[in-house]
Amino acid sequence: MRLQTMPFFYFFFAMAFGIVFADYLNPDMYLSLVLCLTVFVVFVAMQFFKFGPQSAINRVQFVLPLLVFFSLGMTLYQLETAQSDSFSIDKNYLPGDRIVGEVVSIAAGKTDFRKCEMDVKFIINYKDTLPARGRLLVFLEDPEREMKRKDMCLLKSELSSIVNSKNPGEFDSQSYWKHKSIHQSSFVSSDSYTKVGVAEWEIMDWFIGLREHFAAVLDTYLQGDENAVAKGLILGDRSSIDGEVTRKFGNTGAMHVLAVSGLHVAILVQILTFFFGLFSRWISKNQALLLALTVVWIYAALTGLSTSVVRSAWMFTILAGSTLLGRNYNGFNSLALSAVLILVWNPHFLYDIGFQLSYLAMIGIFLFNRNLSVLFYTKYKWIQAAWDGTMVGIAAQIMTIPLTLYYFHQFPNYFILTNLGLMVFSFLVLALGIALFSMSFFPPAAKLIAILLSFSMFLMLWIIDFVDALPGAVSAGFVLRFWEVVLLFALILGCYWAIQKQQLKVLFSVLVGALLWVGVLVFDRFSRMNQTQVCFLNTKEITFIVKQRDQNFCFFANKEGNTRKVAFAAGAYEKMFPGTMHYFEISQKKTSTLQCGNSRIYIERKRGGYQIEVNQTNYFVATSDHFQDPKGKVIYAPWLSAPNASYQLATGAIVFPAN
Repeated sequence: MRLQTMPFFYFFFAMAFGIVFADYLNPDMYLSLVLCLTVFVVFVAMQFFKFGPQSAINRVQFVLPLLVFFSLGMTLYQLETAQSDSFSIDKNYLPGDRIVGEVVSIAAGKTDFRKCEMDVKFIINYKDTLPARGRLLVFLEDPEREMKRKDMCLLKSELSSIVNSKNPGEFDSQSYWKHKSIHQSSFVSSDSYTKVGVAEWEIMDWFIGLREHFAAVLDTYLQGDENAVAKGLILGDRSSIDGEVTRKFGNTGAMHVLAVSGLHVAILVQILTFFFGLFSRWISKNQALLLALTVVWIYAALTGLSTSVVRSAWMFTILAGSTLLGRNYNGFNSLALSAVLILVWNPHFLYDIGFQLSYLAMIGIFLFNRNLSVLFYTKYKWIQAAWDGTMVGIAAQIMTIPLTLYYFHQFPNYFILTNLGLMVFSFLVLALGIALFSMSFFPPAAKLIAILLSFSMFLMLWIIDFVDALPGAVSAGFVLRFWEVVLLFALILGCYWAIQKQQLKVLFSVLVGALLWVGVLVFDRFSRMNQTQVCFLNTKEITFIVKQRDQNFCFFANKEGNTRKVAFAAGAYEKMFPGTMHYFEISQKKTSTLQCGNSRIYIERKRGGYQIEVNQTNYFVATSDHFQDPKGKVIYAPWLSAPNASYQLATGAIVFPAN
């Protein structure tokens, strides 16, 4: 690869390194800006003046653009994350102040508290109203579903920093919200906020309003999970999808179908190509290409401008531009250019899991799809199409495996079967969705299309349920460190290089290395599965898990009557320490004695906490500062402050070996 043939491939990595450098080392923002401008000026000057031998000039001209994009990445990231200006909410908010903010997104949800993101506009204290800047994660008590996007709210509530609970298998929510420029959250009761107006109209509101109109059409003709999944698949609105449905899609390797992605853009382009081809006598190829490009960007805006859709839209734009201008199209260079454009728009997307998986999937397709597709050929078009589609899925999975294991600690074993089943239905659902929206003004036709769409959704969900119910549908317990992720990528790329160069000895060495690594990974997973331990979780209710080899026993106090959060924390634990989970509620009885596998567990509810005995080892979980006669290790609940205590759940989960 040379800089002249694939410049943006190099520019992307330089920019990415600049963003990471700024994130971890936080250099002076003005220094980064000066460096970027200086290097750019020097590079431009070298295009007109010679400062030495041509060979030296060529080397410098190779390095300077990389330095430009490196410093550009630093500068953009620091500009995006700057918190030092005088209007920052972090600098101006004090406990007791009131906040005026705009609701920019709000989840449908089924609980009384609805999660929303709010742009802060003003802070009102006891003597003044101050302009403010920042975004909050707010949980509004809104059982009547009265609040909507664009509503202006006046609220009074205490803010708390978003921090991780540090439980095993927990999603890194702190980093996730940080890269959405959200650092604080608040739970707001219904009597602590009021609607004070509606924000001004913006151009994106038209697209969002159109999406809400289409969502209302789906609400009219579809119900239940079919309606919720159709909204996610067609419109990119996943707010009403049940958590159990999301879990099944994840376990079967079909999350890319559930979320609007490049797959949907590709299907849309195929539909548009067929549609405009019907009018080829009146619409030229270039006109059809421009019309398709317009529709693709409208669809990208309609579905919320997710990174995978924007990536696909940019790549299609570059392809269309190359066709219209008669230029050659380079897939890798176009992919890298789209990544650079997205990072210029928002450098925080570099840390977005969707961004990472989307681009790795495309790299896998570019590298491996052709070699895999030629392994089989048949004259039967449908069989060949099924094979080619399956190979695309496998090629994408090859490059995403390392990050899938790193972030989610599990692997869907039947992803090939799932993708085979959903290949046709993804096309049908999107095509029928577009047809339903187009014919919604004519109820008889809309009802007929809705019946076909509902049946397609039923079959799609049936396939997901069928695969999820198969024995061993998902393998959990994979825990990778960062260097192992890098090693796995090196092995994958080494395998590709050896195949391309036909270096059989190198290929054999890489495959042996990969086999050894897989062996170590499987052994580590087996060890985790067969551990015996007691883990006290950092949750709002007392929760602890006793693991006896492949059986996990979860004990919890459930005073609020909400088991969803307990199941969520226990499910995350199960990803790192696989086993069949059993649940036991402990707050209703004075004493409980259970035989869980080889472990005898005794639990007594006492004043100020719970006395727990596991295999003659005692633990006392303090739920208040006023407790008496604890036996064994004293563990303080997350809501207690005990600076000198050895075991505090507020700092994270605590694990003890259980013999």
